[in-house]
Amino acid sequence: MNNSRCKLVQPCVLLPLALATICLLPSPRAAGSDYTKLKKLVLYPAAAPRPALKYQLLPTPLERKPGNAAVFYGKTKCEQNSFFCNKELQNKLMDYLDAPLQELRDAKEIGFLPSVLRHVKRGVLCEDCDWQIPIREDGFATLLPELQESRQCARYLRLIARKQIAQGKFDEAAETLKWGYAFGRHVGDSPVIVGGLVGNAIIGIMSDTLEEYIQQPGAPNLYWALTYLPHPIFDLRQGMEGEIVAINATFPDLFNADETVEDPGYWRHKYWKTVETLDQVTDLWGETNEKEIPVMQFARILRSYPIAKHALVERGMTSQEVDALPVGRAVLMATARIFEEMQDEAWKGYFLPYWEAKSIMDRAENNLVRIALRQEEPLPVASALLPATRAARTAFTRLEQRIAFLRVIEALRLYGAANGGRLPERLADVTEVPVPFDPVTGKPFTYKLLGDKCYLEAAPLPGYQLRYEISFGTNTPKK
Repeated sequence: MNNSRCKLVQPCVLLPLALATICLLPSPRAAGSDYTKLKKLVLYPAAAPRPALKYQLLPTPLERKPGNAAVFYGKTKCEQNSFFCNKELQNKLMDYLDAPLQELRDAKEIGFLPSVLRHVKRGVLCEDCDWQIPIREDGFATLLPELQESRQCARYLRLIARKQIAQGKFDEAAETLKWGYAFGRHVGDSPVIVGGLVGNAIIGIMSDTLEEYIQQPGAPNLYWALTYLPHPIFDLRQGMEGEIVAINATFPDLFNADETVEDPGYWRHKYWKTVETLDQVTDLWGETNEKEIPVMQFARILRSYPIAKHALVERGMTSQEVDALPVGRAVLMATARIFEEMQDEAWKGYFLPYWEAKSIMDRAENNLVRIALRQEEPLPVASALLPATRAARTAFTRLEQRIAFLRVIEALRLYGAANGGRLPERLADVTEVPVPFDPVTGKPFTYKLLGDKCYLEAAPLPGYQLRYEISFGTNTPKK
């Protein structure tokens, strides 16, 4: 294929599609009750702080100020470009991300990060965050470097918090975690799915750090801080509605096929324009040799028109009415109607609790597979674009489950503080605070006490499962 054929940059679709591939990988720990391959946590009982919301993971109403956070986030890399481009320093910092905590206590490189991120701190205190993403104008050609690059700032926040944890500065670390959760929420509250996924990842980075935090002797209990977070932590609807806008902006001719224009040349032009865009978005012709593409295009027309005719008749038109339509219009009209139906099937249960939404999303996903395998779409728009929505929903549910799981862990620390450092026989024995259910099932997390250890397990999601062995330590808390 000629390399001069440019492909649209697709931040709204390709990243979720890659995520879909990851989500479909089998989980190595998704079944059975083998406790030999578990994440092991040693915790220390801790009562709730006084007042209960002394620690919070988002800025309080008194801390927030008028302003647009996106302006401050944009300043960070602009003003610190030499820092971000220092490869040697960046590699050193990345080595600290998962290094043992004791290695971070005197890490001088991390000491510079608070000044590097001063604009991030200003941004997280803003009441609003408007990214001004031109999705209505550019559709899937919209570039989103500001969202993608925010992951790096999240890693720096993790390093700052880890160093504070290593030094036993728990109040300072809690404040840094607050920055991180607020930053992730601002990134996630954007009108594109990719923003939601990046925000999701940032909050996941902060949750990894928080999990490390609560394992330290003397660390405050953050049960109420986690509970006080919004659920879900950011608005999923905004990103999904942005996808609708992006699809319509990218394929305007597809969704205007009801125009009463009879000129076949007019519809021929719109048909080929839509096919060209579909190729740019989905790589429709694959790695086909440039000389073979006209043959494939001709084959596509021969195949798509009978499919379109059948689809339109099935949806209420007569054969005579379809025969009277220009071929290009018939193909576009049928493709649009199938897409709208499949889109509604994929999204109609999207905002239900996961355990209610799962069967609806499963049926929609099976239908997409069916129409792809049987080639029931004149142009493969729905089967190419819609699977991304299921992958995104799974990613958001992972985070929701992770936060609920952390709340359960903190509830165990509360129970231990009130019951002589013991673990409960059952989760139902924890009466100090409400114990959250697993968002995946709507039922309690699996819990089993064996001796002085308990085993806490979440329902599996594609490629992912939380399974922990938990015990209480006896070390004297740090002063």
